[in-house]
Amino acid sequence: MSMDYVTYLPRTVEYDDGSRAILAEEEVLRGCLRLYVPRNLVDRLYEHLKRKGFADAIPSVPKGEKYSVSKVIKHPWELHIRIYADGFIEAEVEVSREHFEHLSDRRVPVIYEAYECYRDLYSQLHIYDVNRRKWIVDVIDHYQVAVRHPDTLIPWKPIAVTAVMIAVVGLIAYALSRISRPRE
Repeated sequence: MSMDYVTYLPRTVEYDDGSRAILAEEEVLRGCLRLYVPRNLVDRLYEHLKRKGFADAIPSVPKGEKYSVSKVIKHPWELHIRIYADGFIEAEVEVSREHFEHLSDRRVPVIYEAYECYRDLYSQLHIYDVNRRKWIVDVIDHYQVAVRHPDTLIPWKPIAVTAVMIAVVGLIAYALSRISRPRE
């Protein structure tokens, strides 16, 4: 049974300067919010997540992060966390990198899922609004966001192995076709 992924993202927020804002759904879905841990915890956070079953996110397109880890949370959904040297964290749920559909736009930034993975290491929840350059101190209400389950899930590894085998057989056939008696 295919299940969409549902999450909640901040909508109406209060900042540390006392002001409030209703964040546009489009900007929240583009990833304007970042989590934060103190810089001195960045390496410990990476090790903590690895002990919780996260693995280095390979393959992955680097965005300047110090660490990039991922873990399947419920097939086919994967939590991908990027940890930057300055303590900021970006997280998203996406189709697992085991499938071609990982390359699609079936992903959503997340806040609370990532925090739940490290709150036993660092119990403070810090959210930074990149667009307004302000710290959020209260979330008043949320958007409920659903990411649709892909209609198909195509694992890429068997296809890649088959393609490599075909290429190797082709190279061997080519090499064998070039066998000849040496000229004297």
